[in-house]
Amino acid sequence: MYIAKEKDHTVFQLLDGEMRVSDLNDEDKKEALMIKMENRE
Repeated sequence: MYIAKEKDHTVFQLLDGEMRVSDLNDEDKKEALMIKMENRE
């Protein structure tokens, strides 16, 4: 996960596919946990 900073061009590079989060320095990356839950009642 990458948290954009003010006036940061990196977020546009990530969204456009020019670079990946794995290309970032370790101090710029954060971990995230996504959970999806469905109920079909």
